[in-house]
Amino acid sequence: MIYKQAKFANFKATDKLPLPGLLFETAKLKKVLINLHGNGGASVFYRPEKYQELAEAAANAGWNFFAFNNRGAGITNKIKTLKNGRYSRYWCGTSHELIKDCVKDIDGAISFLKSLSYKQFALSGFSTGANKICVYHYKKPSNPVSKNLIICGADDSGLYFTEWGRKKFFDILRLCKKKVSQGKGRDFMDPATIGGRCYSYQGMYDILNPDGLYNTFPFWDRTKNLGLAKKKLFKEIKSIKSQSLVIYGDKDEYSFNQVEKNVEILKQELKGKDNFRFEVIKDADHGFTGKEKQLGKLITNFLKTNNAKRN
Repeated sequence: MIYKQAKFANFKATDKLPLPGLLFETAKLKKVLINLHGNGGASVFYRPEKYQELAEAAANAGWNFFAFNNRGAGITNKIKTLKNGRYSRYWCGTSHELIKDCVKDIDGAISFLKSLSYKQFALSGFSTGANKICVYHYKKPSNPVSKNLIICGADDSGLYFTEWGRKKFFDILRLCKKKVSQGKGRDFMDPATIGGRCYSYQGMYDILNPDGLYNTFPFWDRTKNLGLAKKKLFKEIKSIKSQSLVIYGDKDEYSFNQVEKNVEILKQELKGKDNFRFEVIKDADHGFTGKEKQLGKLITNFLKTNNAKRN
């Protein structure tokens, strides 16, 4: 093991929301890889061994590693914030999160790391974290991020559409939109109507909305020509200008059993952009179970390269 112990870090997003993280440092380097976890209960503190492996992969390339809990960590969380000498409670977690707020979280992390004298920044994002990388670059095209690891990005809107069918999908979408417009977006939905899941109306609407920022990888819409979205598909990932490596496992259980087709869709959408590379790990699932070494090697090699060329 390269790291004996990670350092606990507490910093603030740009809207002053306090967020916790773990900083893995092997040396006084100027380069740091910032990790964005997925949703659905994820937390950097629940699987420390995973982040140890990622930190070692980064260290092998000469980068330190920072993993933090964004406001979507866990299912529902209550964070105390201090404003004008008074404490207030902010409810967050996957059930409430709006993906656009990832910009505040990422910028807060970068600002914190700059205060520690870091000069070069890369992002790695798993599952919804991959979506957030795309949203970050789309919403903030001028940023200091020089490399991106976009790992197993998923089409949540498409997955719900295939689970529920067109009628139920749009019935729930309309209900959520109505509740948000009535100022009831933070109220919780009846779990029985959404497969036992725990979501507020605003959280569910953000995920389902085909025209929303969350819908970064609309593979099913494109594959079946469903016309769910009015927006230009894949516009968020197309906005990325820095070096990027897209990674999937060919047994990813959230990819409609068509990983190779999804990767080909991305290649076609990104045709002419030589800052993207693509890799598919054989026999790897969404979490890369048992394939951590292969994933780590790809991460190390990518962080070592000066130029990313398209496969």
